[in-house]
Amino acid sequence: MKIELSDDTISNIVLQDLKGSYDLCREYDDDVRMRALQTVLEYYMVPSEFKEWLQNTQHTEDMAETGTINVKDCVEHEDGSATLVVDTSPEATRLLVEVGLRRLLEMAMNQEEGYEFKHQNQEGVSEATEGSVQEEVGQG
Repeated sequence: MKIELSDDTISNIVLQDLKGSYDLCREYDDDVRMRALQTVLEYYMVPSEFKEWLQNTQHTEDMAETGTINVKDCVEHEDGSATLVVDTSPEATRLLVEVGLRRLLEMAMNQEEGYEFKHQNQEGVSEATEGSVQEEVGQG
């Protein structure tokens, strides 16, 4: 027995499976996986269909919490880099700082090149040790 499926049929099966996975994650309040699935679905779906699907999921208020980032200007440079001018909502700014700081800390913890912790005491700033903290609260 041989079964042949067109690319469109396979794409529809995958999309339906991803949507089903999203619904299952929603039942368990798994926001991280829901956002990941939304990203994948947004990439693979026709934009108008994605927007309609997202509105029908009744979770558009969750997406609004992440805010908006609008690219106002993009200048490409000869070296392949680019300079972007973006406008962000307060929620998006908070998220960018939170994610960026978390990533920088992860890179420092993993001692990735250029992101190591440096132990420096600045003048007038005392370094707390376990013993000094215990003495301060009366445990030493």
